[in-house]
Amino acid sequence: MSTRKRNLVGEGLRQALDDGCHGLVYVSETDSPIVPVLSATPNDVTIEEFIKNAVRSDGPVEKRPITAFFDRLTSEKAWQNEDERSNAGRFSILRAIVLDHLDGPATYRIGRVQVDIFVLGRDAEGRIAGIRTRSVET
Repeated sequence: MSTRKRNLVGEGLRQALDDGCHGLVYVSETDSPIVPVLSATPNDVTIEEFIKNAVRSDGPVEKRPITAFFDRLTSEKAWQNEDERSNAGRFSILRAIVLDHLDGPATYRIGRVQVDIFVLGRDAEGRIAGIRTRSVET
């Protein structure tokens, strides 16, 4: 049994994710916004099925630890400018929202060159929630 406080669900969680994502981008060969994801109702579909429906693909979904997404984005380096360090802090806050309010969060990737990236788990009511972005990897 988890000892984490998990008081945000539904629209409260959506607002926290909206606030956490606001203005953040994922830098790859293109810059893509980080956007919140929250299913409308609790459901029994798997996260993998949810992703395939969201991107309309029957390709394989690769599951990775949540660290696969956040580690690079949250680490501050001596060479970073003030904006980059600020963004690392903002990504740390977003990671905390995901970890504190979702069960079983993980990183999911679908696609090869244009990769849809999701960091998803379930809120306390069973809704699939988290964030989404896209990466271009040639």
